[in-house]
Amino acid sequence: MSKRLAYHVMVTVGLVSYIISINSPLITVKKFLFINDTVSLFQILSTLLENEEIFLGSIIFIFTIILPILKFSLLIAYGLRPSIEKQFFRSYKYLEHISRWAMLDVFIAALVIVVIKLGMLSSGHTHYGLYLFMFSVLVSMVCSQSRRFWLSQTNAKNN
Repeated sequence: MSKRLAYHVMVTVGLVSYIISINSPLITVKKFLFINDTVSLFQILSTLLENEEIFLGSIIFIFTIILPILKFSLLIAYGLRPSIEKQFFRSYKYLEHISRWAMLDVFIAALVIVVIKLGMLSSGHTHYGLYLFMFSVLVSMVCSQSRRFWLSQTNAKNN
């Protein structure tokens, strides 16, 4: 398998994992002995907005929905046409710096806030949505940080 094809497969798998994860169950919080709340990323966002946590909900929406989609879009665009990176170098550099911490840190902070708001006498159990989300974060980071390696065959042909 060529490095270029491996890059496209990784980006596609990361994007599909991300899309599935945003509406999949992430965590089940068990309060007392009989009350279970299973939440997804969209449910977390809607709960924050319903509780009038507009600022926090907006921050989480931007950093867990908008920026990841933008990042995957740029990774796909660079994979299809690596020369495009020179045109968007400055914007991608900013996105790279933000996305290093934004997706995972803000998401985990949101989970902690939701669990805390649900009460002190609770326990949580993770679900596949959380693992898919973390997997997509890792794949996007690997593809982003090593895109020049993955696409080196194309760059060598163009020079």
